[in-house]
Formats: sequence, structure tokens, C-alpha cells
Amino acid sequence: MLDIKFIRNNKEEIERGIASKGYDPEMVAEVLALDRDVRRLQHDLEQRQARLKSLSAEIAKQFGQKKLELIKEATELSKTISEKKPELTEVKSKFHQLMLRLPNLPAKDVKLGKESAENEVVRSFSQPKKFDFPVKDHLELGEALSLIDVRRGAKVAGSRFAFLRSEAVVLHFALINFAFAKLMKEGFIPVLPPELVNERTVLGTGYLPLGEEEVYRTSDDLYLIGTAELPLIGMHQDEVLEADKLPLRYVGFSSAFRREAGSYGKDIRGIFRMHQFEKVEMVSFVLPKDSEKELEFFLSLEESIMQELKIPYRVVKMCTADLGVQAAKKYDIEAWLPSQNCYRETHSTSSTTDFQSRRLNIRYRDTDGRVELVHTLNGTVVAIGRMLIAIFENYQQKDGSIEIPEALRPYCGFRKIEPLL
Repeated sequence: MLDIKFIRNNKEEIERGIASKGYDPEMVAEVLALDRDVRRLQHDLEQRQARLKSLSAEIAKQFGQKKLELIKEATELSKTISEKKPELTEVKSKFHQLMLRLPNLPAKDVKLGKESAENEVVRSFSQPKKFDFPVKDHLELGEALSLIDVRRGAKVAGSRFAFLRSEAVVLHFALINFAFAKLMKEGFIPVLPPELVNERTVLGTGYLPLGEEEVYRTSDDLYLIGTAELPLIGMHQDEVLEADKLPLRYVGFSSAFRREAGSYGKDIRGIFRMHQFEKVEMVSFVLPKDSEKELEFFLSLEESIMQELKIPYRVVKMCTADLGVQAAKKYDIEAWLPSQNCYRETHSTSSTTDFQSRRLNIRYRDTDGRVELVHTLNGTVVAIGRMLIAIFENYQQKDGSIEIPEALRPYCGFRKIEPLL
């Protein structure tokens, strides 16, 4: 959520920032109009309540006709106050709902762009391998080796669900253990979070109201998480952290659930875009002055994972149109997929500045005792399904087998997935 005081004094800047993300800048004028209404009604109500309080004191001192006149005035004033309170409540609600629809502003060094094609390629690592045989995609490999079963997944749950089997399952957990070992060495606290959260947590992290079509809601008003970021950030709502304990870093594993409502017919082959997938996620709570440095640190961790797995990739800096609601600045890592002859996203990392902490009331106390909002960041450590795709395709062999990246062998216990006899 943006700061209303900042909006009042920087209307044009806010309008430009919102428009650059593809949102309607007219929302800013509507917010300011409602803000004025709230303040006017609040002031009027406070004036009437102050007068009622003074009348109560005067009534106690008066007698006869004068006392009756003051009682009559107080009665009428009390009635007016009762009538005005619902009006203020309604306007406050409209104001709050509209504030929740304002996206975070892009950082000043983010490129202005209207579509993802304008994202900036920052750097690349390793040249894609040249195969001397026709490459297979991950689904061909997975079916041939009995590792992926989308047909039976659809039979029990519908499209965009799948079974992982045999060595793929072992490799799945190897990736998790590899990721946790790496992040724990860096001082991250491991967490296994709830995979159902309440509405305030989804709103507070910025996945509602604008992402409503993507989330799964249960019949008892809980939400299936689309990333462990939600519970990891949400667990410190309404808390004051100590500045000398920051940055506070967590690494969590969870399943993730997304409707993918806006991607009908896109990437429907295999397990690239599923309604359920597993992910290791990192988040951090930092001092505002350190958030830029923390974002680069998160990106370096993601890159080191790709480098240890020896998967060709590139780093892409998102333009304004591709930032999403929460992010002020965002990087993606895209792995090379030989079957598609292109790079595809496997990781992202974002700085959300104080956008989430303002909604969730997460603050820190500095050494002088002042209480301010923290900055929050999030990043993918390993998106398991997409990393399996990248490993299958980049490590496929001519005989149909799949080599295992050397970094994962201690965690899975085998060097190769062999073709079935």
C-alpha cells in the first residue's frame, strides 16, 4: 500500500508510476477525492462530539429552563452524530478498498516499457550445449523414462496436474535439500509454513484484490498459497522488529497453487505451467537503506544455484509493464530449454519496498527508539518443476538417459536416469 501523505503531495508522480505499470492513473484522483471526504467527515464528527462533551459538562451545572434547552440540544446532537457515523464508515471503506488497488511504484532505475519484450537482458552465463542428436522435450523424456504422467494426473484432478514418479521424485527432494543446505549456510532460517492463509495475509502481501482470478479460495474463507512468500511475510504482521536483528531472512518450502486464469492455452504441454507445483522460496525483512543491496544478494544466490547446476541462463531486469502489483524492482532468471530453443523463466526476485509492510503493519525500532516500516523482499530459490525441466533437457543423452548434475548427486544417490529395458 502507498502512503496517503506521499500521494497528497506527489499526485503527478504517482499517476505516472501507476500508468507505467499499465494501471489506470485516474484512480489517484479518486483516492484523493475520497481522502478529502474522509477528512471532512472526520473533522465534522469530531467537532460535534467535542460540542456534545462540553454540553454534558454544562448540563450538570444548569437548572430549570436553561438545563432543558441544553438537554434538547444534546439529544439532537447525539442523534446527528449517530446518523453521521455510518456515512464516515462507508466513505472510509471505499477509500481503503481503492487504496488496496493502487500498485507499488517502480524504482527510478526501472526501464519504462509497455510489454515484456522491452525487458532488459543484464547478462548470460554459459553457452547452450550443442547436441549431435535430435533433442527431446521434457515430456518426451519424462514419459519415455516413466518419470512424468500427465495423463493420469488429468484423470484424477483435471488438466495441468501430473504425477511425478521414480527417480523424478528422488530428484525433486534432492533439489529441495540442495537449496536448503545452500541457504542455511548463508544464515537463512528454515521454515515449513502453512499452505492455507487468511484473507488479510493475501491482501497484505498484495495478491488481492487485483489477483483475485489467480487464487484458490476455500469454502471457509481461507486461501491456498501461490508461493511461500505469503505466509513467510505474513507471519510478522503487526510486529515491531529490532533494527539490530535485521536483515531477518527465511527460506521456506511449500506447495503452491495457482489458477493460471490469464494463460489459457499457454504452455499446456508437460509440467511447465501447472495448477499445483512445489517451490523453495526466500524472503527478507531489511532496513530501507539496505533493500537495494539485499535484492542484489538474492539475485546472486539464485545465480549461484544455476551455476552449480551448470544450466545455461540469462538474467533479465523487468521493465515497468512486467513488474506486477507489488514489486518496485524485479529480476528474472531464465534457463535455456533446448527443445524450445529459447530461455524460459525459472526464478524471480523482487523488492517490494514498504508496500507489503504498510499493509501488514510490520515495522522496526531503530537505535533511537523510532518505529518505521521495514522493507520486504522475496525470491525463488528453486521452482522444482521448472528446474526438473531444465535438468531433463540440458542433461539428456543420446541413448535417452539423463545425467544428474554433479551438485545434486550427493542428495539423490545416483549419477544417471537410465532408459527402461
